[in-house]
Amino acid sequence: MACNFIETLCLIPTDIIQTLRFKANIPLCFLGESLQTTCYLINRLPTPLLKHKSPFELLHHRSPDYSTLRVFGCLCYATNLFPKHKFDARACRCVFFGYPLDQKHYNIIQFYRRTHSVGDSNEIRR
Repeated sequence: MACNFIETLCLIPTDIIQTLRFKANIPLCFLGESLQTTCYLINRLPTPLLKHKSPFELLHHRSPDYSTLRVFGCLCYATNLFPKHKFDARACRCVFFGYPLDQKHYNIIQFYRRTHSVGDSNEIRR
């Protein structure tokens, strides 16, 4: 029975990664971002093994903030903080790609230019 439980724990992250990639129609080269977002989400999900608490809650002694969660792979608009002139765009179209480990920002990628620039932003709009 313990072996089945361990196999289930190993299958769950791979299933979530595949679901994130296929639902967002993301290329395979962004597998790392899918894995990082999966770990972020699993650490904030309550589990019956921990008496319906999340690993985040047990580590930090407070419940996680679910208001900062966004849909992986969705279109978002990052604020342009330094427009070049008065009539320049105030936001740029991006794709949401997860959460960085060391900051309270969002990882975003600009697909709508010829070059794919990766960055982070603390202000995105849906």
